[in-house]
Amino acid sequence: MKHIIKLALAVVFAAALFQSCNSEIRKARAVEKWIASLQTDAEPFDLCERQLTADLVYCGIGVQDINDTFHDEHISPSEVFYYPDNAFSEKPLSQKLMSLQNSAAVWNRIMHCYEAYNRELCSVDDSLLTKADTLAFLAMDPVGFTDEMLREAIPDDKLYLAASALVKAYGNFDGDDSPESEFSQYVYDFREVIGDAEPFADTVLLNEFHENFWKWYEKKTYVPQIDAIVKSRIDEVTLSDEQKEIFRRAVGSAEDIDTRAILALEYAQFNDDALPYLSEIIESGLYTKYLLEVWISWRAHLQSEHFGLSSFSVIPDTYFDKVKAKCMETIAKHVSADDDPYARCLLENFLYCENLHRMASLFGNETFVILCNLQNSMFVQPRLR
Repeated sequence: MKHIIKLALAVVFAAALFQSCNSEIRKARAVEKWIASLQTDAEPFDLCERQLTADLVYCGIGVQDINDTFHDEHISPSEVFYYPDNAFSEKPLSQKLMSLQNSAAVWNRIMHCYEAYNRELCSVDDSLLTKADTLAFLAMDPVGFTDEMLREAIPDDKLYLAASALVKAYGNFDGDDSPESEFSQYVYDFREVIGDAEPFADTVLLNEFHENFWKWYEKKTYVPQIDAIVKSRIDEVTLSDEQKEIFRRAVGSAEDIDTRAILALEYAQFNDDALPYLSEIIESGLYTKYLLEVWISWRAHLQSEHFGLSSFSVIPDTYFDKVKAKCMETIAKHVSADDDPYARCLLENFLYCENLHRMASLFGNETFVILCNLQNSMFVQPRLR
């Protein structure tokens, strides 16, 4: 009887092993097929010379180093403010973009400082915390905006007054964030004012965009083999060095910006040298409907690879917002030239993208969650408002 049981188990094991081997063979063949279908005849080329997203820029902001603290973000808060170039400043949309984006930047900066303060609180015993300790923690991350900066950066009077009041309220913040506190009241007021501001896209258009999003966002139109690429990624297939090189060449030689963006997004899931390709798409000023996803991927991979996933890591939200403004300007210029209604909806989505939250995951900061979301078969953030 024992012999029969052993024989049966051996058969089951052999069948499972055979099935597993067959599965791996099928996966490998699928990869070979879509790799072979990539267009690599043309010579790779750079879309632009990277300046805002060049390696030396973010290396100067802060590094993932044991001697750093999460307060070591070497960039002035005032750098976050967006000002349109001379040619675009004459367009009506430029002033709206300036007011809304810079108001959102004020909100993001204050939330960045508030989360840094709360991160410090977690390291001390509440029962021993003094008022002096609280003020010292708050002083580690000042908001850094003067009223003159706000007046220049936010043309809309209502938004300027709300932003100015919020900055002053945080300057007076003493650790009391109860719903009845002065700080909380100005937070509510600011959110109400920016919520009432004239949007880039009204509710009717946003609803239509939401309903038609997946048809509009279809990637197979530009990359016919996208389903096979995504399946290999979800199956956690490891590409050989030769396959990575072919993939890299396909990204770098793609002339169509939509095709290049899709391939760069997928390449980033298979290899850790995709940042230059994502960066140049952002800096090129070329419009693509995939620009929001490119920026989200670029930010997550840069944070992960350069700054770290810990809740104690440097999180350069000011720098990320500055690059976000560059993306929004690209879309706004496209809208001004072509009056593309769905691109207006992308502006709404960009505007309401939040910071990388410092304590948003059991494993550290929010980057870990975003990287997991980017592994999904479909982009998970078509509408954020």
